Amino acid sequence: MKFRKDLPEGGGKNFVKLKDKEWVAGLFAGDIHEFFVKWEGGKPTEVVEGTPGASFRFRVNLIVKEGSVYVPKIFEQGVTVYKTLAELHDMYPFESTLMKITRHGSSQNDTTYTVLPLPQKLDPETIAHIKTIKLNDLTGKSKSSDNSVPWPHEEERPDDNGEIPF
Repeated sequence: MKFRKDLPEGGGKNFVKLKDKEWVAGLFAGDIHEFFVKWEGGKPTEVVEGTPGASFRFRVNLIVKEGSVYVPKIFEQGVTVYKTLAELHDMYPFESTLMKITRHGSSQNDTTYTVLPLPQKLDPETIAHIKTIKLNDLTGKSKSSDNSVPWPHEEERPDDNGEIPF
């Protein structure tokens, strides 16, 4: 029996994954994808709004720094975090405000998340650089191998060897 060794990585590497008391800092980018899921057999299935037993979910791109490179990750959560973000969005410009997301808890029944704006300010060059990053497709329906969409325009990523904060 032979197995391939050149398998593509799964889509899970694109998601923000935190354990109890872990946190990540990043910049929210692009549009929010809102949807409803129903859990059956331990797996979520996307369903239409109004389906009995369905839960509200959303996904948004979160630009994080991995080493010296900025990468888009998908942050997915439910209604409680959505309401928190909506409230924060009224007070902070998400396109230039770093947010710290912390997980508290270790199981589905005891986990909560806090989202707090960080006082660190990003300079205009950093914000311009981040805006050139191609974002992840949030719908999960993309057939493209690229799995990304431009935000907010099709510009090339600038050459930048300098250290950009966060």
